[in-house]
Amino acid sequence: MKPNNSLRIFIETFEDLLEEIESSPGIFYAHICELMKKLTGADLVWLGFLEPSGEVHPIGFAGKYPSYLKGLKINIYDPNLSQGPTGQAILKKTTIIEPHIHLSKSFAPWRDRALHFGFRSSAAIPLTTKDKVFGTLNFYSTKEDFFSQENLDLLKPHVALVSLALRVFEVVKNKEKTIKILEKKIYLSKDQIHKKDLEIQSLKENQTRWLANLGHEFRTPLTSILGFSEMLLSEIFGPLNEKQKRYLQHIKTSTQYLAELIEEIQKFARLDRSRKSYSPEIFNLGELIDGVVFLLYKKIVSHNALIVKDFSDDLKIKGDSFKTKMVLFNLISNALKFIPPGGTIVLKSRLEKDLYGRSWMAFEVRDNGPGVKPEDLYRIFLPWIQGGKLLTEKPEGLGLGLALSKELIEAQGGNIMALSPPEGGGFFIFFLPQEAHPEKKTLEMLVFEPRFEVARKMALYLTSEGVKSTIFPEVEPALKILKTQKKNWALAFDPWHLGSEAFKVLKKLDQEGIIIPLLVYRASDRGELYWIFGANFACLDRPSFLSLERAKKCYLSLFPILPSKIFLKARPHLFEEIKRLISSLNLEIYTDLKENYELSVIDLGLSPEELQNISGKISPSSPLVISFTDPYLHRELGSGTLNGETFSREIQRLVLNFEPEISRTSPLT
Repeated sequence: MKPNNSLRIFIETFEDLLEEIESSPGIFYAHICELMKKLTGADLVWLGFLEPSGEVHPIGFAGKYPSYLKGLKINIYDPNLSQGPTGQAILKKTTIIEPHIHLSKSFAPWRDRALHFGFRSSAAIPLTTKDKVFGTLNFYSTKEDFFSQENLDLLKPHVALVSLALRVFEVVKNKEKTIKILEKKIYLSKDQIHKKDLEIQSLKENQTRWLANLGHEFRTPLTSILGFSEMLLSEIFGPLNEKQKRYLQHIKTSTQYLAELIEEIQKFARLDRSRKSYSPEIFNLGELIDGVVFLLYKKIVSHNALIVKDFSDDLKIKGDSFKTKMVLFNLISNALKFIPPGGTIVLKSRLEKDLYGRSWMAFEVRDNGPGVKPEDLYRIFLPWIQGGKLLTEKPEGLGLGLALSKELIEAQGGNIMALSPPEGGGFFIFFLPQEAHPEKKTLEMLVFEPRFEVARKMALYLTSEGVKSTIFPEVEPALKILKTQKKNWALAFDPWHLGSEAFKVLKKLDQEGIIIPLLVYRASDRGELYWIFGANFACLDRPSFLSLERAKKCYLSLFPILPSKIFLKARPHLFEEIKRLISSLNLEIYTDLKENYELSVIDLGLSPEELQNISGKISPSSPLVISFTDPYLHRELGSGTLNGETFSREIQRLVLNFEPEISRTSPLT
């Protein structure tokens, strides 16, 4: 045997083989055997993989007399079927040569068949990965003593490459198999989802029809009951005693209440039919509100309420007047339920600009009632909830008004929320775009912001990015919502203003194993933004191998593989520690922003100038980790204000937690 000693020529041929890695297994295995046959000059070469049962079956071959392989039995756990070159090569993890088949006792189980086909010598080389044997390359020659240890030793680098190629091929095929299984599951899931969608659509249509018919079925008898009770109370048929009057008044009041409930259900039905339609127009806001006040005139008089309009009478806005009128009706009705007798409701509206300079109509409804408790700021916009109490606890309305208002505003590309003003009382605000609608994001923001003006500005800025948000003056209600409502949540706050309080919140989430994207910003008390970072998660512990392992685990729970290039910006003492730890993973670290890196790590303890310089310059498609190891950060403000593009880029990065890119490439750990 004269193997080709030129590894270079072998590698060139081997590269051609790798181009066929996407071919079928049979073709790929046959090409490997053909390559080894040319290299060794053997008459027959076959490839076999070790099965868990201990059996080794030919899966690829090249050369003459392949019929010899038919019915070939080899098993490393069988005393007789493991004595040949193949079994011994696996068991001893070394090359085995059989120079004279006709004289070999260990070859006895296969000798007669081998001699029948003219084979006189044989050899087997184990295929290994990480010191584990997974198969063998087997060689046969019609000449005696054809294989020598010296020549087979020359094949070691060639066999190592073949082993690697086979393992890579196996990984590729396993992934292809997994992908096909997943594709099948996705197809079945889509089919099931489609069927469920049809069922849900049918149920919704039935529900809408039922709700629409409900008023017709109930309105006539309710009108009769109400009319007769009023006639009796007027005593036109004769005088009534006090007990009779009291009972009749109960009948009248209960009938009126039931009629109001039916009316709310009718609103729900009408909305369900029209929620997908949007008919924008230019209309006079003052005239619209006058119409709402006229409809509520009886209630306003009964409460002796004062309605204050704080906007120009000729203010014209763009929106769906029908939907906007329903929202204002619901908000003013809601305020009338909770203000004290003689209370005040202030209606205020003005045009405001977002960070891009686009116009938004901001409308506020304030009252001097008890206001909304922090724990209810989110839940009051859920159906069947009213005033922080369940329907069964407060017999006034179905609790659909605010839920319907939310849908009506969102259908116009806006957002509605309740805030907690420092002077107390109820405060509802909604925004409507006066220009193009923002694209809706797949995440929803919980904002922890005790400063009212900042909360109001953040409400507008998030709305302008198509992000739904709820703003809490206290953190506990936000955490409760985060744990009980399963959504694509993100948490926003100003850690430079909140200091240790923000640090404690993140520590608590970390202890409970909650990974949530964070929008950290720096704002003045007037709501001016100076810098902002959209982080996919935070590292709170001082740099150590333990904290590195935790960060690595957290990252891999969100993204498929570790990055290879990392941008790092930190204070000098932290920079060296973090750099030393990250370098232990053989990852490259950079300190400039000249290119898009696969991961960025930012220390929140940097100076305001450094933070403002970095903000908005990291690619939105690149994950960001913030290092928040020190709860006492710089409290100085920056210079200048944030622009819309920077805000958008940082919001966009948060979506990676829920829609991670799977095409990112980097070395495996």
